[in-house]
Amino acid sequence: ALTQCDEILRPLPSFLRKEGLVFHHGLPHPGKFPRTPQQNAPRFALQPGDCSTWHEHRRFCLYLQCKCDAEKFFSVTVVKNYRIICLVNLAFSFFCDTLVQKSTLKGEYIMKSHQLRDMTFGEVAEYLKTNQTIIIPYALCEQHGLHLPLDVDLRNAENASARLAEKLDCIVAPVLSYTFSGGMLPGTINVKPNTFSNLVGEIIESLTLQGFRNFIIIPGHGGSESMLHLKESLRMLKWLNPALADDFIALVPIWDFSPTWMNLFQTRDYHAADAETSLLLHWCPEVVRKNVVMDPEDIAERLRDDPDSYQKRTTFTNLSQEIMQTSQREDVKIGVMGYPERATAERGAQIEREFVENASTALRDAIAQADKARKTGERINHADNDKMKIFSI
Repeated sequence: ALTQCDEILRPLPSFLRKEGLVFHHGLPHPGKFPRTPQQNAPRFALQPGDCSTWHEHRRFCLYLQCKCDAEKFFSVTVVKNYRIICLVNLAFSFFCDTLVQKSTLKGEYIMKSHQLRDMTFGEVAEYLKTNQTIIIPYALCEQHGLHLPLDVDLRNAENASARLAEKLDCIVAPVLSYTFSGGMLPGTINVKPNTFSNLVGEIIESLTLQGFRNFIIIPGHGGSESMLHLKESLRMLKWLNPALADDFIALVPIWDFSPTWMNLFQTRDYHAADAETSLLLHWCPEVVRKNVVMDPEDIAERLRDDPDSYQKRTTFTNLSQEIMQTSQREDVKIGVMGYPERATAERGAQIEREFVENASTALRDAIAQADKARKTGERINHADNDKMKIFSI
């Protein structure tokens, strides 16, 4: 095995080569000896997700951040002595923990996780010394046809936020799982827009008191009612609470930074269709059902032409001041708006790449500009050119 793996072993520390120790991710490989050269081939595409335990993932991330060649270090698949591996695991863990302690003493914080829920309050305090940015994802359980699960929007928010956090090297708050949909099919959980918006505002106020200053809100749900209400509610919150004057708050839809998704809108693709199905085929294909079911063609066409046509609006009179009664139309049984049969995992991966690259670039520049403005006191003034808005209500 050592002869077959000579090229692979060369990057390893000399004492490991002397002992003939070869290992995979720091854990014994279950295979039997001898192993073929193909089985012993190095894996240069190692990802953090390949690690099988949290401690292993932590050591892998620490090695990356310490600029060690982790891929070569962890890429071999033969074991000679299990006891030596256990000792090496302990030594490696001790080395990484010692490194973190020394770095912390020097004022350098090494992030172990981008998820706020995985951190201790002490780790959050250390993080805030050098970084005041946090991502707040939100979504809900909502009807997405018969080929997608109810939690499509939650998966979109979680996955997009996780990728963006890795790129920006910031942390993500637990996803807020309730907002307003308007759909009324079984399993959809609606929360009034004002309830949802107030909750987001209170989350921001709480985090502001702790020292966070940059808030990136990622909606996994594209409902216009909830987004419009949230944006105006947050404007009012900053208006009335001077403690938020130095807060940078941005509402960042995934599609705003993905030309591919925006182009799909132009082809009348909206809800539970090509874009959302493609994302789930990329992120979690196991949850996508094979059979796509649509409403009758005339209804499906109406929903493609006007996504809001799933709503039924009625009044008692023609008086323009009367508040309408709104519900879901009885003829909408599935609610897919677009062409889910066109979806591909490759398109989902492309949407993710575009969002991460474009959003991270724009947000990194915006945060730097906000940091500078806080120090200088400069602000950009925006004229309100919509005069007498009361007449448009």
